[in-house]
Amino acid sequence: MKTNLLILDSLGEEYCKALEPEFPDLVIRACKNEKEVGDFIEKAKILLTFSISDPLIQKAVNLEWIQALGTGVDAILGLPSLPKGVLVTSTRGIHGPQMSELAMLLMLALTRRFPDTVRNQDKSLWDRWPAELLWKKKVGIFGLGAVGEEIALKCKAFGMTVYGSTVRAEEWMR
Repeated sequence: MKTNLLILDSLGEEYCKALEPEFPDLVIRACKNEKEVGDFIEKAKILLTFSISDPLIQKAVNLEWIQALGTGVDAILGLPSLPKGVLVTSTRGIHGPQMSELAMLLMLALTRRFPDTVRNQDKSLWDRWPAELLWKKKVGIFGLGAVGEEIALKCKAFGMTVYGSTVRAEEWMR
């Protein structure tokens, strides 16, 4: 017996193309919006989405698992009609390497005045200025989740002093 997977996302067809060859035992339906879902929601055991409306989740009588396409699941967990026992998972952690490298790129670009260098090259100006370094600088990171932790590690590798601050969900939800 095949398992029904509903993909509810504007890029659903792309996900479908990637998943079908890897998971031949899935019946996959990709929908760009909730209007396209129809009665497939009643058959779906797995849902892949960023979000879903409460009226649609009410119809998900066979749902066992929701894989959120983003890192946050508050919008899904906050649905009044979310069936009890449905496993909700997220993509938490996958953005750490990419976002931390981007953060380092931007820190280096700003510290080394890279935008000024590019603008000057466009004007054939060859001004020079003292090179600033990230080494020995102090950095504050607000939010030490997967991305913040990766940024902290990379900043330490650059010889920076790292200060971090975070609030755990259970602390601020009281």
